[in-house]
Amino acid sequence: MEMRFHMPVDAETEEDVDKVEEFKKAVLAYAGLEAETEQPIVLLTDILCTTPRGRYDIKVYPTSIALHGKTYDYKIPIKSINRLFLVPHKDGRSVFFVLSLNPPIRQGQTRYSYLIMDFPKDEEQELELSLTDEQLEESNGALKRTMDGPIYKTVSVVFKAICNLKITEPGRFIGHSGTPAIQCTHRQNPGLLYPLEKGFLFIHKPAMYLRYEDVSSCHLARSDGGTVTRTVDFEVDMKSGGPIIFNTMEKEENNKLFDYLSKKNIKIRNPTRVDARAAESSDDEIDPYKAAVKAEGRKRDESDDDESTDEDYDLDKDLKDRKTKEKDSSEGSASEPDDEYDSGSEQDSSGTGESEPDSEEDVPSKKRKSDPKEKREKKEKKEKEGGKKGKKEKDPNAPKRAQSAYFHWFNANRLSLKEDGDSVADVAKKAGAKWKTLGAEDKKEWEAKAEKDKTRYETEMKEYRKSGGGGSSSSKPTTSSKKSSGPSTSKAISKEYISDSDDSDEEEKPKKKEKKAAPKEESEDEEEESEASDASDSD
Repeated sequence: MEMRFHMPVDAETEEDVDKVEEFKKAVLAYAGLEAETEQPIVLLTDILCTTPRGRYDIKVYPTSIALHGKTYDYKIPIKSINRLFLVPHKDGRSVFFVLSLNPPIRQGQTRYSYLIMDFPKDEEQELELSLTDEQLEESNGALKRTMDGPIYKTVSVVFKAICNLKITEPGRFIGHSGTPAIQCTHRQNPGLLYPLEKGFLFIHKPAMYLRYEDVSSCHLARSDGGTVTRTVDFEVDMKSGGPIIFNTMEKEENNKLFDYLSKKNIKIRNPTRVDARAAESSDDEIDPYKAAVKAEGRKRDESDDDESTDEDYDLDKDLKDRKTKEKDSSEGSASEPDDEYDSGSEQDSSGTGESEPDSEEDVPSKKRKSDPKEKREKKEKKEKEGGKKGKKEKDPNAPKRAQSAYFHWFNANRLSLKEDGDSVADVAKKAGAKWKTLGAEDKKEWEAKAEKDKTRYETEMKEYRKSGGGGSSSSKPTTSSKKSSGPSTSKAISKEYISDSDDSDEEEKPKKKEKKAAPKEESEDEEEESEASDASDSD
């Protein structure tokens, strides 16, 4: 506050007396202050202060401290200083010297309950103290007329002697960083928290000192913000007033702080330490970005595995096999004319009735067989006209099909592979992956069982055919209803179908059907076995 006084001039008073100076001296004497015209004990120039922020020249008097800055000046009575703190910065390059003030100094509506000076740790300076011999003796040897050394130590010793107070320094607590300071924030303001012997000191905005005797309980919990996987919140419940929360504390400080509070017998609401492995696992579950990256990586691995199975598929071999099957089937049915072929088609030197083209595109549309779509349409049309069933009925007396080595192994190990909650597809996927990892020695046992099962199936199939099984389903009537007395001019006919007379031709017709039925039965068995092997490969 600033007050201005007007001193009226009285002609009767003596002119040598200055009433303004007399009034000033009277006010200073009543307030217990001394005028700055006196010699200070020590003068500290260009001292960096974090609270109030700025650089000040500090004059230390026996009963007061004067701060002179570029904008503001402060005067602090010595009797208003009730605590002294000396704590190192977390970076190890500076030291904080803190004065607790009661009542606080004011700057407009702002109150400063702490004066915080920031000294470089390695800076040394020599100070000259303006003290009498009697004052030096009263300090019990703590003060000397000339003091040198690190400036933070020299200043702390001077204030300790003048204020007659003990300096509080960090105790036994050492954080994860190897210093007594914990990096955190309070109300979005970054600062350092010091767990001392009798309380918590927070520097610097706002600076505060929380005594353990005023604390009812503490609480350590994971942060709720965006940095959930890296930080911890520290909540201090006061006996009077609401809780004080320090956020974004490193998770490695959790156990350090927990152990220190337990030794101080301070009540903790969640009395459990955080295991490092548990913390890492919880981080993986909570962090959404990390979970998304891992899921994407798993999908890529699965797609790579699926694509790797395509390497075993040989397209050229498959096309060659299909052409061979088509050629064999055309040779078997060459005895009867086919409407799909032109009557004037050329014959090759082998007499098969087909000339092998260089490529599939070179085959004319008249000579090429109909497409699968056309065959399917014709088949459906015949089924509608004749009333036949589209699917062949399975004989219940037919022998059980032989299984591959993979299915023998899978049936024996199904229960060990299945876990709670696994679907059929999950079990099959696990089995396929494990079967790939088995070595040749491990697969010998199951390959031997598969070979034995195949021998069994062939033996039973021969007996089944001898007893007349499969005859009705395998033998099918011919598609052509035309009768010919001799060889056709449009297609070459095999030797066994050529006869000399009409009578012999009629006798050979049943034989033709029986001979045509046998290759079809064998081709059906081969298709069933290939389907089983394809299913095992896909699993």
